[in-house]
Amino acid sequence: MAKKETKRDYNMADGDLKQKADMVVYNVNRDIANFASRNVTGATVLSLKGLITTFDDAPTDSELLGPVMDATLQLDTAANNLRMGIRTIRNMAENKFKGEGLYNSFGFEDMDSLSHNDLYRLGKKVGRVGNTLLAQLASEGLTAAGVTNIISLATALDTALDTQHAAIETRDMATQDRIVKGNTLWAEMVRLAGIGKTIFADVDEAKYNDYVLTDAPSPAGGNTPPSP
Repeated sequence: MAKKETKRDYNMADGDLKQKADMVVYNVNRDIANFASRNVTGATVLSLKGLITTFDDAPTDSELLGPVMDATLQLDTAANNLRMGIRTIRNMAENKFKGEGLYNSFGFEDMDSLSHNDLYRLGKKVGRVGNTLLAQLASEGLTAAGVTNIISLATALDTALDTQHAAIETRDMATQDRIVKGNTLWAEMVRLAGIGKTIFADVDEAKYNDYVLTDAPSPAGGNTPPSP
């Protein structure tokens, strides 16, 4: 079953969310006496500050993308190294078997278009078949060390695949964690801003607008439902 991704509840960049949260802290602190009747206290503000810190300390996507890109480069290098090694043995097999018979045991077809996963499997197969046909390909220069090298290159590709997968998984999990933290922060911002707009609607337009978190006009007539 595919994992369900958490979606952002806030329609803005993470940096903008943090700055808006700071402004909510400032405004609520300024108007804390007005908020008292709604059980919003200094402790409430401290809790909001904690949510901001937790969100702000979460790694950004650019930090998480670097390891993924590095792992991808290492993966491409491992794949190229394996292809070069296989091509050498393919040439030996072509010369020895003239592209027929036992040559087909290796499964060299479409090697250059194989996925990394399938290329790894081909590398393992070439190592196994090469070891079986070592005596017959010795005249072409194949040695036990050459077979071991192919197997090592295939293993290196497999390791690089695992490393890339782990880096991608780490990035995905951290991204989801950052969104969850952002959503938690946003929910508290909306709650406090809603209280602020209720307090200052038809009383102080400037302060009312201080609690508008998105681009929205002041309420007309005083009975318009508050927006975030």
